[in-house]
Amino acid sequence: MPLTDVTVISVVFNSEHCLRANADFLKQLPKLILVDNASKDGSENYIKKEIKNATYIKNKKNLGFGAASNQAIKIATTPYLFLLNPDCTVSLVMLEKLLGYINSYPDAAILAPQLIKKNGEKDISYRWPRSYWKSIGAAADSACCVGFVSGAAMLFNVKNSKQLFFDESFFLYYEDDDLCQRIFEERAQIVLLPEVEIVHQLGGSVKRKVSIIQQFYSGYHMIQSELIYRFRYLGLYSMKRKKIQTVMISPAKLLLFAVFLNPRKFLRHLGRLCGVLNMKKPT
Repeated sequence: MPLTDVTVISVVFNSEHCLRANADFLKQLPKLILVDNASKDGSENYIKKEIKNATYIKNKKNLGFGAASNQAIKIATTPYLFLLNPDCTVSLVMLEKLLGYINSYPDAAILAPQLIKKNGEKDISYRWPRSYWKSIGAAADSACCVGFVSGAAMLFNVKNSKQLFFDESFFLYYEDDDLCQRIFEERAQIVLLPEVEIVHQLGGSVKRKVSIIQQFYSGYHMIQSELIYRFRYLGLYSMKRKKIQTVMISPAKLLLFAVFLNPRKFLRHLGRLCGVLNMKKPT
């Protein structure tokens, strides 16, 4: 499969350090779209100076992961799209290996690699949709159909599904749950390929010096996205139960983390509480 048949898409947010780490890989790609969600670091200058092969989209504000990804999906013209988080470490050899499986699974809507944690362990980030049953067990040792794969790295075969886009109601988190759920329910295939390994520095796409601030927004957006997902796929009762649970538990956790001087967890749970209190009715 020639590399000209695939467009690599990556959403950037204060990710200059990741771009530098993956520069050798990115510079070799014939089709690359980088969508910048209003980065405040040196991402824009670095891309324009060093990754000149990229189609660069700069947003005036952070639109969220799903909306930014959709911007690239809409303008890509290749039959295959490889969505890749900036904090994933990939080689050209590994991408070519992933593309080599397309002919083996011609009906798959999504092909996904095995993500590897920074400590070398396999990340069991694949499973069945949350609304069906809880998946348990060891990591897969051969190719298999699943109901969910992480949005950190997924290869779209565009012709095999009309659902290969993100619902922009999810600003951050759960957008890959929603995407995979729609594909699963239309009975299209999602195939995991354990032989293709990609290292994922989970949470490493945002520069560390601003991460403590991000804790609040991370908690805020995560709970709001979870509530939207619950409403759509688990029902109104499930959503309301989660809201009540969060409101009841959050004050105690905030007090605990304030006493033990843990600002990261304090801000994350404060964000969750504010996210629930500021939640509008999902559609």
